[in-house]
Amino acid sequence: MIVSKNIYLIGMPGSGKTTIGHLVSRLLECHFFETDWAIIKAASSTIGNIIKHQGEEVFRDLEEEVLISATKLAGAVIATGGGLPCFKNNMGLMQANGIVVWLQVPNELLINRLKDRYSQIPALVNTDLNLSVPDLLAFRSKWYKQADITISLPDTNTEENALQVVKEITAYLQHEKKQ
Repeated sequence: MIVSKNIYLIGMPGSGKTTIGHLVSRLLECHFFETDWAIIKAASSTIGNIIKHQGEEVFRDLEEEVLISATKLAGAVIATGGGLPCFKNNMGLMQANGIVVWLQVPNELLINRLKDRYSQIPALVNTDLNLSVPDLLAFRSKWYKQADITISLPDTNTEENALQVVKEITAYLQHEKKQ
């Protein structure tokens, strides 16, 4: 299936944006782009180090620049950082240039996925995941809820989740075409 619009995957850290995004891009036969990786590459530094040494504002500026460059892609699957939709006009930029898909995952699954790598996620460093994940989701939900498509992924089967995302995107595009 050839997709002419970009597909922006948003959601909490650990929701599967990168893993599922890779599979979705293969299924749709399109390019995959990850904003966090592009920031790390452009800055030659980790996100944690950027925030620690230059501040969150510098990081959010870099994030916006990377997103603006990603909007120039045509028909790509773009995995965003978990906080990207919540800052600047990033959500509006994504909505104006593609389809925004929120990968909604239960807190318990997020906590389980993040327990071995949360020290790499600035918003969760030095926190109790059982408290910080629900709090962070509560804060970010008002942006996530603006997505064009919300897909609940209560399962850990990555292939099935990717197929569900493709199915939802296909249905959305078919509905959009009829209008």
